[in-house]
Amino acid sequence: MKKYKECPPLETVQKIRNILFDNKLFLQEIQYNNSKLFKSGRVYLSSDELQKLNIGTGGKGTSYEYSLASAYAEFMERIQNSFLISGQKYAIKNNLRESDYEEFYNKLENKDLFVEYLFDPREKKINIEESVRNNKKIFFDFFPFINDEQEMISFLRDNLNFKQVVSVPFYSFKERNEIYLPLEIIHITTGSNGMASGNTQYEALIQGFCEIFERYVGRELYYNNITPPDIQLDFFKDTRIYNSIKSIIKDCSYEVIIKDCSLGKNLPVIGVLIIDRKNGKYNFNLGSSLNPEIALERCLTEIYQNPKGIHWLDLKFETDFKNLSEEYIYVNGNLIFNCSNGYWPISLFSASPDYQFKGLNTSLNISDVEDLEFIKNKITELGFDIYIRDVSFLGFPSYYIVVPGMSQFPMSKKHYFLFGDSVEALRKMRDIRNINNNEFVNIAKSINKDYNFLKMIDYKTADIFLYNTDEDLLELDLELLFFMINYKVGNYEYSLKYINLFLENKDFSIYKYYFAIRDFIVLKNRHHNNLDIKSLLAVKYGQEIATEIIEDVGEPEKIFDNYEWTSCFHCEKCELINSCMYFDVLSIIKRMQQKQKKFTPNYNMFDFENHIFN
Repeated sequence: MKKYKECPPLETVQKIRNILFDNKLFLQEIQYNNSKLFKSGRVYLSSDELQKLNIGTGGKGTSYEYSLASAYAEFMERIQNSFLISGQKYAIKNNLRESDYEEFYNKLENKDLFVEYLFDPREKKINIEESVRNNKKIFFDFFPFINDEQEMISFLRDNLNFKQVVSVPFYSFKERNEIYLPLEIIHITTGSNGMASGNTQYEALIQGFCEIFERYVGRELYYNNITPPDIQLDFFKDTRIYNSIKSIIKDCSYEVIIKDCSLGKNLPVIGVLIIDRKNGKYNFNLGSSLNPEIALERCLTEIYQNPKGIHWLDLKFETDFKNLSEEYIYVNGNLIFNCSNGYWPISLFSASPDYQFKGLNTSLNISDVEDLEFIKNKITELGFDIYIRDVSFLGFPSYYIVVPGMSQFPMSKKHYFLFGDSVEALRKMRDIRNINNNEFVNIAKSINKDYNFLKMIDYKTADIFLYNTDEDLLELDLELLFFMINYKVGNYEYSLKYINLFLENKDFSIYKYYFAIRDFIVLKNRHHNNLDIKSLLAVKYGQEIATEIIEDVGEPEKIFDNYEWTSCFHCEKCELINSCMYFDVLSIIKRMQQKQKKFTPNYNMFDFENHIFN
């Protein structure tokens, strides 16, 4: 049996700290004390004012040390994959005209912050037609709802606004060589799934593949209403996780049901269903490892990773997906895969499994090489191809593993439209003062149409604005922003919808001002004039708040005057220039790219002529 990790957790932490110190990066650490048995925490950039941006990663484990090592390792995987911080596209010299953004251009030049590329020093811009022709199977695995090549090109070009795609080298197991894949498309379809790091190449790769198995199994269980069989707890007798589960059952009176989530295909995935019968709630999570004990442990550490303890879901028997809309199924599914907030179908709780449990696979986790051979054969057997990108340029083994058809988010065709529609439209909000009324109307239409999908991908206000530490901007709720957009264009129905969403579960005594805004909109929608509204509000809220509300929202066209806003990329006009951290973040990106330019990816471990995979 292999060691769980190649290095003790604190050795891993110190190794990464040294790498980050050499690159002028300092992380602050937080530990959450939400369970006696399982620990979680977070690390985030803390140099200068950067801590306010909360740029970081979370970790989990059976001890503080392991959770800290997990958080640091995830930080390394994300920063080396250019997935943790971004914005470099606005600092590529060839993309800018000095006459359009003179002060911004001069700042980049004076601070030596122009960058040369987006993701990789060897990247290429390839027009969408050529990219589809060169990678047909990959595109059709990513987008299985597309029927032919021309439809694919039209979908990418016209709906997602990709005239060109930035493609980078990945190692293809099938081709036994590097090929260029469209990284921007991969980011949209798979997110961070398959990104992994570890103390060794093998440790990182096996971890990444296990994440992909988790995603694949979760999708199959969810979309195909599969009922996995139970595994008796006694199969794990004499292990540490056995004792932990016994303690949960005894101390918390929860029921813990272990599920065989191999799909009857010998996939190394286990699930845990934890039920609080006293309150009628549950949580379910998957874990994957070539060691069944570790897979089970990962289920529990994931369940307990929430800083406030277990995120409980109501046990709803109406979640029979045969009777629910396609939109609900996709939105709810993405909540499961993004933040574990979605509901599983009732098939999960059925007593009649769709396949039989045939025992735990204890033949793995002996040798790294044999483990990777098993993984490669299993994925090939399922009919998928493997692509790997080595991004270990800071010296800590990190990869992006992509298996089209297994590792992407489950989304329908129309859901992808929001990337070329609402997400694109919302970027205009970075320069609010220069948006005309027609543009505001179009932004409102887009977000109203795609609101559920934006929530599905966990879109936040911070995703709109570029690295600014202004507290009002950081604390601006997405629903509050959407309320303001709709109110400005006179769409009171949607204004009311968003202010109500913002106020859900809010304490009236704390959020009285916003409740008064809600009542103002209700009365405005009934065609009361401001004088009448003020007198009515005064009855409920008092004269002072009533006066404040009329001053702040009495004139829809001035709704954005209550805040100061960015003016990207017109630095000379920016109201929040003093809290702008874009150039600080860009300096980190520039340092990363300087290291990356000197790095040569290493795929020698996949030399098929001399390797057991051959």
